[in-house]
Amino acid sequence: MPVVSSADNIIATKIVAIFPNNAKNNLSSHMGTIILNDATTGVPRAVMDAEHITAMRTAAASAVATKYLARDGWQTLAILGAGSQAVAHLHALKHMTTIREVRVWTRSSEKCQAFAQKFDVKACETAQEAVTGADVIATCTSSHTPVLESSWLKPSAHINCVGACVPWAQELGAEVMKKAVVYTDNTPGAYKESGDIVHSKVTVFAEIGEVINGTKEAKRDEITVFKSQGVAVEDAVAAKLVYDKVSVLKDMKS
Repeated sequence: MPVVSSADNIIATKIVAIFPNNAKNNLSSHMGTIILNDATTGVPRAVMDAEHITAMRTAAASAVATKYLARDGWQTLAILGAGSQAVAHLHALKHMTTIREVRVWTRSSEKCQAFAQKFDVKACETAQEAVTGADVIATCTSSHTPVLESSWLKPSAHINCVGACVPWAQELGAEVMKKAVVYTDNTPGAYKESGDIVHSKVTVFAEIGEVINGTKEAKRDEITVFKSQGVAVEDAVAAKLVYDKVSVLKDMKS
């Protein structure tokens, strides 16, 4: 995933691969490296682990989507999944409002309980228990089949759909997608790569950037889905932020 950020004068290249069985070894399913080069000279600036940066930038994008698409004053968060994306989404979303309750569900009851105890949230026995009545939902699973049903959703629920980033996988079934107003971070890419969109054949209403700049409406009173595929500029901006902070720390120590 290469990109040039003229504003930051960097070239960022992310090499990433998905390893679905990594959970068995307590590892993230997404492994990779980000390389930063000076955009003027090509001089290498840094080689970084992509796992945490990917998790943080993905959660940050979901937080932005939630800011614009969720109803004001939302209080209940449901997280499906208990991996690195679930952790990153919890950290990103809990700072956005005063949350009354956070619920978590994952297929492994052991991992669900461990997540709940570590972060002081409610462990749910079923996805339905976690999702029913939730204002904001983050689906952060490696599932290839839908993990929730439309009948569980409240009329104004907002869903950040993070998993299923390949055409053959789905976290949200066609019924959910057709009931919702669908937003993306990059619509052409989503039509090609998002299994949730490919299988449901829904029409994307807008990119989240169009909502931010005011050219498309944020339909907060309806069920909304932000389908996050990830775009390379997110990696560039996040990696440059990390690089700048590390550079400041090094200067302070020298």
